[in-house]
Amino acid sequence: MYTISNKHRELNIAHEALLDELETTVSELEIYQELESLIINRPHARFSQGLEIISGYNIEYKQSMTYPPHIDFSVIPRALFYSPQDNLTLRMYPFVYSLESFIPLTIQRGNAYLNESGVLVETRGEETIWQSPVLRSLNITENGVYDVLLPSKGWYTISMIGPVKKSSGGGYRGRALGQMINGTFVPDENVNAWIDFKLLRDEEPVLFGLSRQWSGL
Repeated sequence: MYTISNKHRELNIAHEALLDELETTVSELEIYQELESLIINRPHARFSQGLEIISGYNIEYKQSMTYPPHIDFSVIPRALFYSPQDNLTLRMYPFVYSLESFIPLTIQRGNAYLNESGVLVETRGEETIWQSPVLRSLNITENGVYDVLLPSKGWYTISMIGPVKKSSGGGYRGRALGQMINGTFVPDENVNAWIDFKLLRDEEPVLFGLSRQWSGL
């Protein structure tokens, strides 16, 4: 009877462990089913980049001055991504070369291109400028590791050239990298920088959604 009782206890423990594992697996599947649904509803098209499921990505910015004064850009400085869970860590690894000022790295809540929960920034005549709320701003001057907590699942926008600003006319605002000197904006002569990023849960990478964005300023 004692042996049978022990065996029954061991079976109960194993059964509970299997139930916990099944519950975890179902929870994981629900997350990825949501990402799958987003992809189905946002396929690649002629004028839309659609959505991808990835475990990491990078944004990049290159700038060079030529004379007479002219700035040449090679940029994909922003990305729109979807966090599938609450309280994930956005971990960023900047690689910076030939930078004279700083990278104004910005994380905005929501899809900044759709002006979700937009905050009025300024008014210029009949034109108004809006931007989605900024979760975190960092002035990056050197390589390193930077973490930002994403408080809730949903869309976020990351940018190397400051927050995405949308005008009432439908355009987007941005500028070259540089700094104000004696009241005058002076662009950096040369910039070569990029930022790798991924989302983590308990220090482990998770899959997330990415929508590539237009590469202009």
